[in-house]
Amino acid sequence: PPGTGAFEDHGRGHGAGRKRDGYLSVVLEDGYNGWVDERAILILTRRKLQNIINSYNYLINVNVAPLLSSKDNSSIPFLFYGTRVTVADCRNNKSRFQTAIGDSGIVAERNLREISAKIQKNLAARAIIKRADSFRGVPYLWGGSTPFGYDCSGLVQMIYQVEAGIRLP
Repeated sequence: PPGTGAFEDHGRGHGAGRKRDGYLSVVLEDGYNGWVDERAILILTRRKLQNIINSYNYLINVNVAPLLSSKDNSSIPFLFYGTRVTVADCRNNKSRFQTAIGDSGIVAERNLREISAKIQKNLAARAIIKRADSFRGVPYLWGGSTPFGYDCSGLVQMIYQVEAGIRLP
């Protein structure tokens, strides 16, 4: 799933597959093929992946959300727009979260949005346009899907998913 660093193990050619020079070939859920540094992903069974996906209750709704603290000295200093997390506790405008790969920490509550199946369409259209505009100046990066660089489909898919709850192929 986007923003998790986790892939379902489908065997060769689907999910994560061939290895070459420290990289794994991957097929993302939208059918995109590419290569990822093997240190950046976690191979999961279908059941474990589905359990993680079902546990998500919030996502990051700002371009980059800095961590306020990390209980386990997480290796991640921030979370990207669209990263889905499981939030267990919210206090004093701070939320304790966990990612699919086990990193946890605290992020400002204002940088999160609850995942909801029901989104008002008229608000979503304005939010999509506003969010797209916020990425002006972000470099084009082939296959990119983070604020460090997007390609055209990656940007559109992420914005529609986060702002309108619509998963585009």
